[in-house]
Amino acid sequence: STGVTLGDAPRLLHLIRSEPFGVQSALAVLAVDKYEAAAALYHCVCDDVACVCTKVATVNLARAGRRHRALYLAEADSAPRRFDEYRCAEKIDMVRLRKVLQQLEETRARRRQALAGACEGSESRKQLERCAEVEKTAQQLAYHLAEVVPDETGCVVYEVEYEHRDASFRGRLFAKGETVESAASKYPRTATLQGMPSDLRGPLVGAFAHDIDCENSECRLVCSLATQLGMTDVVPSFFEYRDRRARYLAEIAKDHGVDTSMAKRLFNIVVSGGQYQTWLRKAECGRIEVDVWKKFSFRVAAELRALRDQVLGHPRFAWAATEKARLISQGKSEAEAQQLLIPRVLQACENTVLGIIQRSFFDSDYEVRAKVFDGLVVEPRRGAPGVAAAMRAAETACRRLGWDVVLAEKPLRGMQNVTMKAVSDANAIISDSPSSQYIGTAYSTRVYIF
Repeated sequence: STGVTLGDAPRLLHLIRSEPFGVQSALAVLAVDKYEAAAALYHCVCDDVACVCTKVATVNLARAGRRHRALYLAEADSAPRRFDEYRCAEKIDMVRLRKVLQQLEETRARRRQALAGACEGSESRKQLERCAEVEKTAQQLAYHLAEVVPDETGCVVYEVEYEHRDASFRGRLFAKGETVESAASKYPRTATLQGMPSDLRGPLVGAFAHDIDCENSECRLVCSLATQLGMTDVVPSFFEYRDRRARYLAEIAKDHGVDTSMAKRLFNIVVSGGQYQTWLRKAECGRIEVDVWKKFSFRVAAELRALRDQVLGHPRFAWAATEKARLISQGKSEAEAQQLLIPRVLQACENTVLGIIQRSFFDSDYEVRAKVFDGLVVEPRRGAPGVAAAMRAAETACRRLGWDVVLAEKPLRGMQNVTMKAVSDANAIISDSPSSQYIGTAYSTRVYIF
């Protein structure tokens, strides 16, 4: 009906038509083979005589399964793009993935022997378990992408879906992927850019991607929420911490003898419902309490409870009742469920903000490769503005909608050839092992023979 003559071309599976300004335009989906194991997407512009069709993508439907569906995107700038908050086109450098697996295989026997002799709960055991987690995730990813044909750069692009796991369908979005069980993590990981150990992202996407993060996310979300609802006087400690965060972190680190990354966790733990003593245990500071920070933690928790009581009574957050009912059905008491609701509200706000940022980067001509809770992994398309300009545009979009967001780029781009910390830590342990010299010699001989 559109005047398309396919001749010996693959069988037409689906046709999407539109007629802007009197010119017929269509997206044609055709089977690449007789088993319909793959399909091609053509953008066709037609007049009364003929159609001009341009191939814009091919999709592998059978080899990789639903969660790892191959997607080969055309480089043409005119290729149609579709924004979808619940899907990302992940991209993996398969050449470097194979190199990672090869390097880990070379030390596997020594790492396993060292792990067998490591004391339960020791730092060396934790480091060896983290390295094993990296290896298991890389193996799982390589297995599920084994039959996906890479492009000329050695990369594969495939679709990953995201889902809510809360009863209200408003909280964080989690990537759906193959589960990776590990002793190093409290919860199972997935073989996705979101779910993999952060160390592994460097070699797999560091050659082309940027890691965009929301700075001081939870504090800024609370301040924004209080401002939107006219409740700024309820949480003065949050505004003080937001505006003088660097000084706070320096003093917390100095007074407790910890680094800045651990100092940051104090505020996050208290906002998530923990206590000052909870942070002390994680920071391994013993029972040495610093009174000024104990009082600071108490003020933050008290202000957050006051804000919670106001927020949960607001019609905008009536959905939280559904989440509360679910928590009680899981065995939580009324008080416990009530305490857990404000983190759920903040996660919903976080997801709202991340959606705004994702849309802004999409509009700035970036491919969003993964959503990582309060951040994104992005890759610029041809002609896209610099990452700093794209971040400023996203911040402006957020502020326009009432969210005070500050974005920063975390180390990722250019990290493709940097040894992963989990690997270097494990290598240091096995090199200090008394039997490492013997095992290394035997392994080297075996590699030489084969």
